[in-house]
Amino acid sequence: MSALPSQQSPSPLHATLVSALARRPERIEAMARAVLGRTLGPLTVADSTVHRRSSDEVRPDLVFRTGAGSGWLAVEVQLGIDEAKARRWPMAMSLLRDQQGAMGDLLVLTPSRSVARWARAVADGEGPLGTVMSLRPVVLCAAEHLERLLDPRSPSLALLAAFAVAHRRGPRALDVVVRALACTQELPVALRREQMHAILTLLGDDLSRLLRTAMNTAEGHSIRTWVDELEEKGFERGIEKGFEKGIEKGIERGIEKGFERGIEKGIARLREVLGRQLATRFGPLPNDAEARIAAASADELVRWLDRVLTADTVEAALGGERSPPRE
Repeated sequence: MSALPSQQSPSPLHATLVSALARRPERIEAMARAVLGRTLGPLTVADSTVHRRSSDEVRPDLVFRTGAGSGWLAVEVQLGIDEAKARRWPMAMSLLRDQQGAMGDLLVLTPSRSVARWARAVADGEGPLGTVMSLRPVVLCAAEHLERLLDPRSPSLALLAAFAVAHRRGPRALDVVVRALACTQELPVALRREQMHAILTLLGDDLSRLLRTAMNTAEGHSIRTWVDELEEKGFERGIEKGFEKGIEKGIERGIEKGFERGIEKGIARLREVLGRQLATRFGPLPNDAEARIAAASADELVRWLDRVLTADTVEAALGGERSPPRE
């Protein structure tokens, strides 16, 4: 929550989780059941702007209406300690209570145990004469509930498990991410791809490097399969855009939906996908076919990918075309 205009832009970790919760409020409903033993909902997203004067406002990360009545839930994703929340949280809660005509809840989500301890008491205050004001938000430290968040029966919660370790390093954090990706495979296809993308986006550089290293081991074959599927869907969307805006822009869009690699690596990835699809359909590739794929332009690769599923032979898939020698 911050006074507007904000002086700082939200971090990618913060922005990714807030966006994922806004798109799928059922994640918060499932978390309340699994971790708090409470039933919420159905949740619907509401305007999170809270006015205190005509020209001023405060804004929680998210505000939801709970059910059909006047109930409401404010959600804050809190990555670090911010002493200004000692003033802003009570103010937002008071104004929301006044506007809605009923008391609601403030749910604070954090990956850090130390931030959780701070959040539970930051809004308590006492005046010089002994006046006491207290606000005790519901604080959920994702790191304290990893096993519940990694329950395959509630696969949408795996995103919060990845959030708990996103900026850690080492084998324990990697194990949590791998388990989160495994749980995500239990979701329907569309939700699975969305959550896979969100988990990979959450990860810090150190954990991303560990995951990529693990993908290249025998034990990481399943991870590689999951990420390949996500990347290939990204490339397909990119190629579709390419027919409208030019193949270069299409490849850029495809790469943004994968690992946001550069154009040269994107073309190399297209070659890899084409080679794997041909080998899966027709068996080991002859040397001349591998050489043609290695020398092909982006336009040729796109045409050949379109032919793989309908061609009867490798030669037919490659269309008998020969790339001109490169100078």
